[in-house]
Amino acid sequence: MRTNQLYNNLGDYAKALNISFYTPLIPVCYGGIFAARSSQISKWSQVFWVKVEQILARAENIEEARFQERLWAGILTEEMSSDESQTILNTAKVMKSLEHNGVN
Repeated sequence: MRTNQLYNNLGDYAKALNISFYTPLIPVCYGGIFAARSSQISKWSQVFWVKVEQILARAENIEEARFQERLWAGILTEEMSSDESQTILNTAKVMKSLEHNGVN
């Protein structure tokens, strides 16, 4: 059992920040190193950034920090088009099929 858990999962955390993504795929970030354009930062309101800061200031080494880390890419990159998402999904299906059939 996790202690001090305020969110059950990444989806709950995203909902708390009023974040929604409109494609079936979003980019994720698994590290603390990334770059962003100022236009991507400014597309989010000051209220949003204050809320992120308040959540992350709760304590050190909190689960919310892991959730936020995964959301940075989705928040700070251009949204994927539905065509791009579909291409990735189709490629994944082909790769899974090849793997299932023993083709490397």
